Amino acid sequence: MKITKVMLMSKLYEILQKNAPVRRGGGAVGKRGTNMYSPYPGNLKNNGIYQTAVGVRLDLNKVGYIGYANLYSKKPGYIEKSRDEFLQWLVSLGGKIV
Repeated sequence: MKITKVMLMSKLYEILQKNAPVRRGGGAVGKRGTNMYSPYPGNLKNNGIYQTAVGVRLDLNKVGYIGYANLYSKKPGYIEKSRDEFLQWLVSLGGKIV
């Protein structure tokens, strides 16, 4: 199996999307006009994580509460969990963690 950059980026994006926390309940939260504003549940998952030409980006300019959600959400540590899951996937392909 040939491992490509696109394959790696797609898998990392998929894992981050799967592990991103989504708050319960409807409606907006935060102050409108700031990057700490969330217009609907799932805003982080849909707008804060996206693929670029060189990788996957967690954009603090669009969704400023990424770090806060990583520490205090119902699924804390989703960034670290996603990183570890991605590394384990690489190991399953035959890679080594040095």
